[in-house]
Amino acid sequence: MDRWEYTTADLTKVEKDIGELNRLGAEGWEAVGMVSTWGAGGFRFVHPIALLKRRVAAS
Repeated sequence: MDRWEYTTADLTKVEKDIGELNRLGAEGWEAVGMVSTWGAGGFRFVHPIALLKRRVAAS
């Protein structure tokens, strides 16, 4: 049975975020969805959060 681990990427600055998503992709993370948040982390605007997963290596 496959096992997965999950993480998120906060996408607030496009020029920085594309590099971050490319880095995560190179580490095996796959974007599987997005949500919008309001006021997360003290911010007062809506911004997207990418949800990512990758397979956990068999032990």
